[in-house]
Amino acid sequence: IGLLIDAVEKAGEIDNTLIVISGDHGAPGFPHGKCNLYGFGTGVSLSITGPGVNGGRIVDDFVNLTDLAPTFLEAAG
Repeated sequence: IGLLIDAVEKAGEIDNTLIVISGDHGAPGFPHGKCNLYGFGTGVSLSITGPGVNGGRIVDDFVNLTDLAPTFLEAAG
Protein backbone atom coordinates (compact mmCIF):
# COMPACT_ATOMS: atom_id res chain seq x y z
CA ILE A 1 0.00 0.00 0.00
CA GLY A 2 2.84 2.32 0.86
CA LEU A 3 4.47 1.76 -2.53
CA LEU A 4 1.21 2.61 -4.31
CA ILE A 5 0.73 5.77 -2.26
CA ASP A 6 4.36 6.75 -2.95
CA ALA A 7 3.75 6.32 -6.69
CA VAL A 8 0.61 8.50 -6.57
CA GLU A 9 2.52 11.16 -4.60
CA LYS A 10 5.43 11.01 -7.07
CA ALA A 11 2.96 11.52 -9.94
CA GLY A 12 1.64 14.62 -8.15
CA GLU A 13 -1.89 13.22 -7.90
CA ILE A 14 -2.25 12.53 -4.17
CA ASP A 15 -4.53 15.57 -3.68
CA ASN A 16 -6.73 14.32 -6.52
CA THR A 17 -6.91 10.63 -5.56
CA LEU A 18 -9.46 8.69 -3.57
CA ILE A 19 -7.81 5.60 -2.07
CA VAL A 20 -10.15 2.73 -1.19
CA ILE A 21 -8.94 -0.55 0.31
CA SER A 22 -11.20 -3.46 1.17
CA GLY A 23 -10.36 -6.82 2.67
CA ASP A 24 -11.88 -10.22 2.22
CA HIS A 25 -13.07 -12.79 4.71
CA GLY A 26 -11.76 -15.95 3.12
CA ALA A 27 -13.24 -18.77 1.13
CA PRO A 28 -16.92 -19.73 1.55
CA GLY A 29 -17.83 -22.81 3.51
CA PHE A 30 -16.06 -22.13 6.80
CA PRO A 31 -18.35 -22.42 9.81
CA HIS A 32 -19.67 -18.98 10.77
CA GLY A 33 -17.60 -17.56 7.90
CA LYS A 34 -18.17 -15.96 4.55
CA CYS A 35 -21.80 -15.79 3.44
CA ASN A 36 -23.02 -15.92 7.05
CA LEU A 37 -24.09 -13.10 9.35
CA TYR A 38 -21.66 -13.92 12.15
CA GLY A 39 -18.76 -11.69 13.19
CA PHE A 40 -16.24 -13.59 11.08
CA GLY A 41 -18.46 -13.38 8.02
CA THR A 42 -19.25 -9.70 8.32
CA GLY A 43 -16.12 -8.22 9.91
CA VAL A 44 -14.33 -7.12 6.75
CA SER A 45 -12.18 -4.01 6.69
CA LEU A 46 -12.84 -1.03 4.44
CA SER A 47 -10.53 1.98 4.47
CA ILE A 48 -11.14 5.16 2.49
CA THR A 49 -8.94 8.25 2.36
CA GLY A 50 -8.48 11.18 0.05
CA PRO A 51 -9.74 14.68 -0.60
CA GLY A 52 -12.94 15.45 1.27
CA VAL A 53 -12.78 12.34 3.46
CA ASN A 54 -12.96 13.06 7.19
CA GLY A 55 -10.48 10.64 8.75
CA GLY A 56 -10.08 9.21 12.20
CA ARG A 57 -13.49 7.55 12.33
CA ILE A 58 -14.53 3.95 12.82
CA VAL A 59 -17.96 3.10 11.43
CA ASP A 60 -19.58 -0.22 12.25
CA ASP A 61 -22.34 0.03 9.62
CA PHE A 62 -22.91 -2.71 7.08
CA VAL A 63 -21.45 -1.77 3.71
CA ASN A 64 -21.82 -3.48 0.36
CA LEU A 65 -19.15 -2.81 -2.23
CA THR A 66 -21.88 -1.74 -4.65
CA ASP A 67 -22.44 1.17 -2.26
CA LEU A 68 -19.09 2.54 -3.40
CA ALA A 69 -20.12 3.29 -6.99
CA PRO A 70 -22.15 6.40 -6.04
CA THR A 71 -19.24 7.56 -3.86
CA PHE A 72 -16.81 7.25 -6.78
CA LEU A 73 -19.18 9.03 -9.15
CA GLU A 74 -19.77 11.88 -6.72
CA ALA A 75 -16.02 12.25 -6.09
CA ALA A 76 -15.41 12.36 -9.84
CA GLY A 77 -18.01 15.09 -10.26
